[in-house]
Amino acid sequence: MKYLRKFNESYSDDVQEFCDNNIAYLKDEGYKIYVNDMGSRIEVSFFMEEWWNTIDYSLTKFNWDDVKEDFIPFIELFNEKYSINGSLLFHNYKKDGILKNYKKDILKNFTLEEVINDKVESGKLTKISWSVNK
Repeated sequence: MKYLRKFNESYSDDVQEFCDNNIAYLKDEGYKIYVNDMGSRIEVSFFMEEWWNTIDYSLTKFNWDDVKEDFIPFIELFNEKYSINGSLLFHNYKKDGILKNYKKDILKNFTLEEVINDKVESGKLTKISWSVNK
């Protein structure tokens, strides 16, 4: 009965609870999951908890290689339960830390298969986001 939703619990609350329970190890390392109810769909974002660097007023970047071993099993579980729509967006993704083509590098799409099969090249990014239908 643990998977039955309470009458006052929303779908986005269920998604948030699932994320919090299944990515606790990365949360302990300073990462955060934010679930946003967009009406007909839910948008999920994964980023550093201290996402805004107050020293140089830039977005805090993290290395894909630092999170992939924990993120890949999490995203597989997430997809099994909620079925991700389309691709995962890697925000401000830069393979070598240098922004070469603003439009191409600012948002990089990776399919779920590319992420799960570790076909994402090492790089720095500020956020990973994806969505599911309600």
